[in-house]
Amino acid sequence: MRLRLAAILLFAGLIVGLASGPGATPAQDRVVQPHLPALGKEPAVSKLRHFLHELRHRRHASDRAWRRLLARKRHFTGAAKNTLEARDHRRKRFLKAYLKGRHPHERRTAKDSKDYYAYLRSLESHLVRQIVARISDEMDRLIYS
Repeated sequence: MRLRLAAILLFAGLIVGLASGPGATPAQDRVVQPHLPALGKEPAVSKLRHFLHELRHRRHASDRAWRRLLARKRHFTGAAKNTLEARDHRRKRFLKAYLKGRHPHERRTAKDSKDYYAYLRSLESHLVRQIVARISDEMDRLIYS
């Protein structure tokens, strides 16, 4: 019994070690991050989610109501995209302020941070695009119902 438990723990540790990769930890240590609220807590994104929730509970939309919903979709989508740009700008400003007055050997920190910011930007924009796609699907459902 103990041998089986030890083998399972060893195997699980091996999987975790391989999944994290050899260079995952040092690069993460060099990344500096500003303290931003979670994307879901941003007002524009939460309003976009509330709009999706509202659409899911509707059964039908007339032509006039559909045009109003389309205008709201455009408004909320634009606000969410502006929020993404603002978050990206805050990250860049934070990194610039952090690196100001530092030694030149910290260029690696700047590069790793910029790469990580680009990764975060792609994740966040993917999340917003998913919500917008769901909204489009719900609006199609309403117009054809």
